[in-house]
Amino acid sequence: MSEDRTPQEAYGHWKEKWFQRHEKLIEIARDELGLEEYPEDPDKQRAYHDRMAELKSSDEELQRAERKRDEVLEELIEENAPHGSEADKIRCIKKAILQIKNNQLAEFLGLSQNYVTKFRVTLRGDVIRSDIPQSVREKIRKRDGDACVRCGETSELRLHHINPVLRCEKGECHVPENLATLCEGCHHLAHEDGSDVVLTYDSTDGFWEWVNEGGESSRTSP
Repeated sequence: MSEDRTPQEAYGHWKEKWFQRHEKLIEIARDELGLEEYPEDPDKQRAYHDRMAELKSSDEELQRAERKRDEVLEELIEENAPHGSEADKIRCIKKAILQIKNNQLAEFLGLSQNYVTKFRVTLRGDVIRSDIPQSVREKIRKRDGDACVRCGETSELRLHHINPVLRCEKGECHVPENLATLCEGCHHLAHEDGSDVVLTYDSTDGFWEWVNEGGESSRTSP
């Protein structure tokens, strides 16, 4: 989709696609029942009407949910006026509906889903990019000797945000002091419940204490 599309235009595009889908269901049902070949066959006509009733019944709940979503999104546009940069638009919508799916948000804004997933909303309402620049990645990996700072493992490495993305102050997320190289196993241990926020430690100093408790690294806080 064009990135120049306004939220209102994206919304209209979504509505048009919904009606096209509904018409396609009817077309499929007619083809399955052979109504074009036997337009006067009463059994075929009854089967067609029964099938249409089934489609209508099964689709009613979905339609109600979609209508409610339409109302919410329309209200969102009116109240938040998401103009400006893509980050501004994403911020105002994600703040209002934190659980909105990325694919829905991408279609609504006329952006790619991959682009939308690069943004997260902090608890203070800031939008930050969760992807780490390649130059920063290389710097941290070199600093940490291409090994997990906790156990020394050299495979399945990833960069860990000491202060997690969702709790970072603006501009402090991807700085070297907030990044460390961990292996997949230690990274999982760092997030004790598997989430992006709940951690094994409660501070930057606590992180490096936890690292040294691993027994394989002598690194200290940068």
